[in-house]
Amino acid sequence: MPISRALSAAQLSTLLEGREYLETFDFTAIPTLNKPLVLELTRCEYVVARENIIALGNSGTGKTHIAVALGLAACQRGFPVGFTTAAGLVHQLTEAKDERRLLRLQAQLTAVKLLFVDELGYVPLSRTGAELLFETLSQRHERGATIVTANLPFEEWTSIFASERLTGAPLDRLQAKLLAVKEAMRRRMHQPTPQQGGWLRQVVTGYLAYHAVPVNIRALQIFRDCVVDRWRRSLRRRGQRDKTTWERIKRLADDYLPRPRILHPWPEQRFAVKHPRWEPYAGMPPVRFCAGGAQ
Repeated sequence: MPISRALSAAQLSTLLEGREYLETFDFTAIPTLNKPLVLELTRCEYVVARENIIALGNSGTGKTHIAVALGLAACQRGFPVGFTTAAGLVHQLTEAKDERRLLRLQAQLTAVKLLFVDELGYVPLSRTGAELLFETLSQRHERGATIVTANLPFEEWTSIFASERLTGAPLDRLQAKLLAVKEAMRRRMHQPTPQQGGWLRQVVTGYLAYHAVPVNIRALQIFRDCVVDRWRRSLRRRGQRDKTTWERIKRLADDYLPRPRILHPWPEQRFAVKHPRWEPYAGMPPVRFCAGGAQ
């Protein structure tokens, strides 16, 4: 597909206005921004790996500028790209639900290799809209890459999704565990890679053993992905000539880190007690409990 047509399909042409978008960005205005990381992302390895990017910051800090530049780079490499604002996407999803074409729209969004959702948190979302947005982003997990820009830190995302069930406590526990992993990786930075991998295997295995309950598979995958990213950063900080690419870290993760899977059944299954005397073929009625004792 010609680049002009790809930009038009992604709704990026009006934002770019014919400029070399990344070359116009002033990295010196934001010293804390990791320029080498941004330039590395233009290689679009994260699109191939179906990984996500979240850009947080106040208004005017260049989040949309960088994200659109990454979208342009993806278009130039032939990836289908979609651009929308969070409010616009919620409006489309709500309208599609009312017209009974929600599944079709979600399938189209899932098929896009890179989806750019801008301005999350700028406009309050209804409970229904927040749940539709959460469901759509969850469906894209491991199926396509997503870039989200937001003006609120993670601890305030409860106000975006209007539900602690979607954010809140699980996110706090996840962040606390990842912070501990980050600090431990600093101390283990110069250990041999196999030794680091063995330790991270124990960390991820222990986390999965505790949190691998039904409906929590997406949170488990997020935790594993974040651990992989912190391992990659630790390996790259060993030296300026380090050649730790996404492909190599992905192979290491496959070798050392277990993939998420549900380990614990639903409570009614986990705590169900079966006894031969309760079975119909045993010729005895099942035990029923009431306030007065067994019947």
